[in-house]
Amino acid sequence: MRLAPQLDRLKDALRASARVAAGIQSLDGSMPAGHNGPHGDVETPLRATSNWLQVFLRAWQETGDAQYRDCAARCVEYLLEPRHRPASIFRCHEVTQKLHSNGPIGQAWVVDALASGARVLDHGECARIAAEVVLAHPFDEALGLWHAVEVDGTSRGVYATLNQQIWLAAAASRLPFAMRDGVLDRRIDRFVSRLPMYMNLRADGTVCHLLELGWHARVRRRVARFRNREMLHRQDRGYHTFLLAGLARLHRARSLEPGWRFRSKIRRALLPLLDDEWRRKLDEDPFSWSYNSTGFEAAFALLTFRDLLPRADIESAAALWISEQLDRHFDDSTGLMNRATDDPATLSSRICQAIDLIADGRLQA
Repeated sequence: MRLAPQLDRLKDALRASARVAAGIQSLDGSMPAGHNGPHGDVETPLRATSNWLQVFLRAWQETGDAQYRDCAARCVEYLLEPRHRPASIFRCHEVTQKLHSNGPIGQAWVVDALASGARVLDHGECARIAAEVVLAHPFDEALGLWHAVEVDGTSRGVYATLNQQIWLAAAASRLPFAMRDGVLDRRIDRFVSRLPMYMNLRADGTVCHLLELGWHARVRRRVARFRNREMLHRQDRGYHTFLLAGLARLHRARSLEPGWRFRSKIRRALLPLLDDEWRRKLDEDPFSWSYNSTGFEAAFALLTFRDLLPRADIESAAALWISEQLDRHFDDSTGLMNRATDDPATLSSRICQAIDLIADGRLQA
């Protein structure tokens, strides 16, 4: 399968999504909220609005149509309202039993969108607020990891989910240099230096996304892994491409320059994406195609790290992943990626992850 036709399909899907989304934006600039896929969490509109901001910005860059710039500007205005970030932390969830901040990943979605707004719209306030949010997260220098923070500013300790740490680092890395210079850049560098140690892989190459920090935590997590090994393995599989896409974004923003041990881990983690049987197992996973935009994530990771892989047909493999994501979930009749999913609002907004694939010419040989 050739890559170029699939990228053309992706561009068409992104344009169609932008057209439809422009018509469903609320007067206050927000976009329809989802419920965090299989997690079933009541969400504020911040995540969806952040995702659609990325789409509107790309649509304006590609078409020059001022309506998309206006939609993007309204998204920015909504995201920057102070009521959304008490104590400099965005309120992403309404679920009382969980962090209203949704941990590092809840903040990363918004920070990443604001970084795009700062760059494309030349909007300095986007960059300032995004940097303020990242810096509001305490950072453990010894571990090289960020804390989760509740919306009242209370630290909940180091957050032991690897994909969320990676995405926060990647989002922060996309901020303008003037906003990263100093403390933030040093923290990102420290995280990157410790990252190889945290990349623990299962026998099939799937990354374990729950970190084991300290021997007490290691014992607890290993007991939990034994008791819930099938469920945890399925969850690791469902988030595997999401983690790798975050790693690819971090690499593109920062040039990881991994040593041979880290290169070996990344290569082993990429190999499942070339395995038809591993891909078929995702059909049983509620965290994959219909929630995470698995096909776009896998393709982006493969193309970004292609030099680490032994096969010459990486573009063909990436094309297959893109095609499958669109075939499964993009609905031509609605113009959105909202077919066959329990959370159409979230999945349709995650067309934003197609931007990584079409915006960077370096991804095509």
